[in-house]
Amino acid sequence: MNQRPKLKEVSADIPSPKDITRVYCVANNKGGVGKTTSVLALAEAKAMAGFNVLVIDLDATAVLTVHLGIDRTELQRDISDVLLEISKLSEVIITGSIPGIDVAPSCARLRQQERTISAKNFGGELQLLLAIQSLDKHYDYIFIDTPPNSDTLVRIGVVATAATGVGGVILPCQSEFYALLGLRDIMDVVLSYRGKLDRFLPPDCPVMGPYPRIVGVLPTMAAERQKLTRNVIAAISKVECPLLPTIPRSVKIGESIASGRSIIGYAPDAAPARAYIQVAEVL
Repeated sequence: MNQRPKLKEVSADIPSPKDITRVYCVANNKGGVGKTTSVLALAEAKAMAGFNVLVIDLDATAVLTVHLGIDRTELQRDISDVLLEISKLSEVIITGSIPGIDVAPSCARLRQQERTISAKNFGGELQLLLAIQSLDKHYDYIFIDTPPNSDTLVRIGVVATAATGVGGVILPCQSEFYALLGLRDIMDVVLSYRGKLDRFLPPDCPVMGPYPRIVGVLPTMAAERQKLTRNVIAAISKVECPLLPTIPRSVKIGESIASGRSIIGYAPDAAPARAYIQVAEVL
């Protein structure tokens, strides 16, 4: 039996986000693991720290878009136009309702156009990477939200993390064993592109490969006193990539969604907010 390639990542001293954009994709093929919640929290944590932040919604349900105060039914342009090369990324970006965060929004058109996108050269995977490289406005951080049920759009998000040579894929994983299946699937996606993206990297790339990089697994919705949670986190820790700080389960997260803020802005002293801030500090 062939052994699975190791996923150990390299570390490097990299420039400040003020000098080079860091691009992160939050992905897991399983739904309900906290992808959108994590994108919102990490984006708001960085915005509150004074950074310019862009979030890109690759989910046709547009939960991230709606959460940032945008009516998805009124959009004239959206991220599907970028992936189809109809519009530049800068032309679809809208200022969100959370200060410091811009959004490249999504809507139902993305689902309708997905087959056309996947039929493009290289399966359409390169289009977002190239669009990010052509942005004329500097963002310190870009966070990409991905859907649970679209191989094409997940791959587009994963590939885009190599746009600047700084960033990577964050893998949220709910503290239950079924979530581990989606985790392994997305790791396979990352591995499938290793060694294939080098020619698309910027010439002054500050980090030596491999690309795409895995930032780490992010355990979410953890009830740390439960044996199941401890067992799942122990299983995650055996995966050969970094383990990020655990995000505890809390009703405050649901309340923050209803309020139109992330957990960072809604309840900054709550345990999940403190945990997300810890994660943001390593990005």
